[in-house]
Amino acid sequence: MRQFKISTKITDEFLAQLTTALELHLVAHLLRYQDRHRTHRRKIFLTLLTFLKIICFLGIAAAVLSISLDIRLIGSVASIGKMAGSLLFFSLMLALTWDAEKLETKLKKFPQAYWNWLAKKTARNMLKHAKKASPFTAEYDFRGDLATYYRTKNEKSTFVWSRRIGGHRFSGLGFTLFYKKDISIHPYAIILHEPSEELDSCLDEAGIGTMLV
Repeated sequence: MRQFKISTKITDEFLAQLTTALELHLVAHLLRYQDRHRTHRRKIFLTLLTFLKIICFLGIAAAVLSISLDIRLIGSVASIGKMAGSLLFFSLMLALTWDAEKLETKLKKFPQAYWNWLAKKTARNMLKHAKKASPFTAEYDFRGDLATYYRTKNEKSTFVWSRRIGGHRFSGLGFTLFYKKDISIHPYAIILHEPSEELDSCLDEAGIGTMLV
């Protein structure tokens, strides 16, 4: 990558628009990650469900057998009550797990809510220092694969970080995220900037691949 510098004025309004775009990307990226592993997870889910059904059948059989035995062998009416409770418990568990597709549909709602929460949390953590320092000017100095970030405010420039960049990137409204691999779940760096064809050209020259999501 050739030497290149880019600077952008960061304001509260800029960060508000950026936050929305960043959250939307992170949710889409996390769902893509989930879909990539869906087949493997479904096999595990069905295996665990089958195992749970077997446990339920065994529990029901043991409870019925215990209740049908002579009360003298069980020990007391209280013991029969416990066995009846076990029978009710295993029967209920079996009913809940009997329809695998219905249960799977219900369980899918939880990951969606979790990914939404995780995306918001990740975006908030990535931008918390920028929001605290706003307004300022974000300046990035690219020298080969080394990127250095400075934050300028009240005519004073402060060093923020310096790191090697590579792998893959996603460019959104007001930001570019860098991932070590296309299959990475979390980005390792973010730069805040206005759209820049020159920046895209430099990153292409450096062999940093683009990601659709």
